[in-house]
Amino acid sequence: IFSGFLGAKRTEAIAAKGHSYTTAVTAPTCTAQGYTTHTCSVCKSFYKDNYTNALGHSFKNGKCTRCGATDPNYIAAPELKITTSAGKPKIYWNAVNGAVKYWVYRSTDGKNFSYYDKTTNTTYTNSSTTIGTTYYYKVKALNANGAASAYSVAKSIQCKPAAPSVSIYRTNGKPQLKWSAVTGATKYWIYRSTDGVNFKYFDSTTKTSYTNSGAASGTKYYYRVKAVAVVNGNNVVSASSSTKSLMTTLATPSVSITTSNGKPKLTWKAVTGADKYYVYRSTDGKTFKYWDSTTKTTYINSGAAKNTKYYYKVKAVCASNSNANSAQSSTVSIKATK
Repeated sequence: IFSGFLGAKRTEAIAAKGHSYTTAVTAPTCTAQGYTTHTCSVCKSFYKDNYTNALGHSFKNGKCTRCGATDPNYIAAPELKITTSAGKPKIYWNAVNGAVKYWVYRSTDGKNFSYYDKTTNTTYTNSSTTIGTTYYYKVKALNANGAASAYSVAKSIQCKPAAPSVSIYRTNGKPQLKWSAVTGATKYWIYRSTDGVNFKYFDSTTKTSYTNSGAASGTKYYYRVKAVAVVNGNNVVSASSSTKSLMTTLATPSVSITTSNGKPKLTWKAVTGADKYYVYRSTDGKTFKYWDSTTKTTYINSGAAKNTKYYYKVKAVCASNSNANSAQSSTVSIKATK
């Protein structure tokens, strides 16, 4: 309404300007729709259209590749390792967060895996195997909802005989090894060392005992044993047994006797491994008693009585192992002349 000349009034219509829209596109996310928003630049009113569906999560290794959200059903694959236990394949792995059990898969060619067994432990020993066969294993972890992980990386090992459990004894002064028969083994390899570090193959036997009859007197020897199975003409060899060691009995001294200034004088050669020598004396050649000790290879009985006949024996002694002491020497005798 306008006021005009001399107070006259009139009404004038003004046309509406109309909406002027701008548009903005909102892309869909993993959990929300996408849409286009139209907003009026004049009155700020708006509306939405062109709706598109939410993308949904794309999980990989427990994370969404789009938004980084954690997969509530994700369970990691176990990290597998393998060894043997008594010759049988033993697999073990890390405890997987959320896992309540594990499925074990087995193959003999490394390609075709079949479900084999399940366990709630993080170790599994495959006791039903054949010596000489290589076995491949994979493991899946499962959570309480039944969701399963991806397969672990495959691990493989050849099934071998168990390592022998060896004991060692001294038989007639020589090392004798004994062990129980190993399932599947047809022979055993003996390894020997004189320093406990450098072992070399020494001999073979089909028995469950072995005496090293050629061992030198007064020498400490170290031994290991391997069990051997023959499969399709090939030797399948176990791991080594634990190391066993023993010092052989010292050689018996070979004693000669004479007199020195009328007194009995014993002489012998040095015995390998001996630290000292025990001298035994008798006046009747039957009842011997310990008399003296020496680190030398001669001994003069300076306290012998004149015109008395004495009988002597000598023993080589290992200070660190009395079981390795030699037997007494043969008897020697002589009469003291002064």
